[in-house]
Amino acid sequence: MRPYYEEKGIQIWHGDCREVWAQLMQPFDVIITDPPYGIQGMKRGLSPATNYASKGDYDTELFEDTPEYVRSFIVPLLTEMMLLVPRCVLTPGQVNMHKYPEPAHTGAFFYPASTSISRWGMRLWQPIFYYGKDPYVNQLRPDGKICYDSDRDTDHPCPKPIGSWKWLVNRASLPGDWIIDPFMGSGTTLLAAKDLGRNCTGIEIEERYCEIAAKRLAQEVLDFSIEPK
Repeated sequence: MRPYYEEKGIQIWHGDCREVWAQLMQPFDVIITDPPYGIQGMKRGLSPATNYASKGDYDTELFEDTPEYVRSFIVPLLTEMMLLVPRCVLTPGQVNMHKYPEPAHTGAFFYPASTSISRWGMRLWQPIFYYGKDPYVNQLRPDGKICYDSDRDTDHPCPKPIGSWKWLVNRASLPGDWIIDPFMGSGTTLLAAKDLGRNCTGIEIEERYCEIAAKRLAQEVLDFSIEPK
């Protein structure tokens, strides 16, 4: 088994995250991931007037972004991984967040401009679940962030804004840590980790998202080579 993409401290693995995880032998310091929310993008059969999310549908036959997929696959996998990785930080979305084990702490991304509409009005926040011990426990750092940035430049239904995600990676890890993201998507965790001096392994089942992530990482190398600091 070989990585789809590799450079110093950064790896992309293409495949089912449960199968890939079972073969990775190296220790990891923290899981940082944004798994599917189980809301089927815009095809979940709910009226846009009452439950609209700013998220597209995963165009893949490899899994279905449903509540059952969250309950039967995502939650068991992350629970298993947390037995071996001391810290885990994930963004579960609101609709199916209660399917996850109780976190040690809950923070939030706050969106003043709103990103979606729920049955009770504008949805202004998204939860952040923290498991394990705070790596900065004696520094009293914030547990959430007000977000104004967005990222729709990649061909992915739910790309994470690099500014907000860089804040989360910095909040949840220490310099030199090795991060694993089992639901890598377009590779934002890897980009943030690389910028912050962390190591990161990403796993993604959809090959075209692996290609997007690899191109983003390679382009970043090019940008650094031609743009002086």
